[in-house]
Amino acid sequence: MRRQRAVLGYAEHLGAGAARDDAALEACFSPVEQTELTVTGATYIALARMLRALDVRIDAGLSG
Repeated sequence: MRRQRAVLGYAEHLGAGAARDDAALEACFSPVEQTELTVTGATYIALARMLRALDVRIDAGLSG
C-alpha cells in the first residue's frame, strides 16, 4: 500500500505539479525504479498532450 501511495503522489507531482515527496520515493524505490517511474509518467503525459493538440477523438465504443 505504501508503494502505491508513493506512486500516486509522484503521478500528481508529474501531472499537476503537486509537491514531490522524495522521502516516500526513496523509501519505496531504488534510483533505477524512480527513473523508470519518471520516464513512464512523462511518456503518458506527453502522449495525452499530443493527442489533445492533434484533436484526436476517442471512438464512442471505447470511451467509458
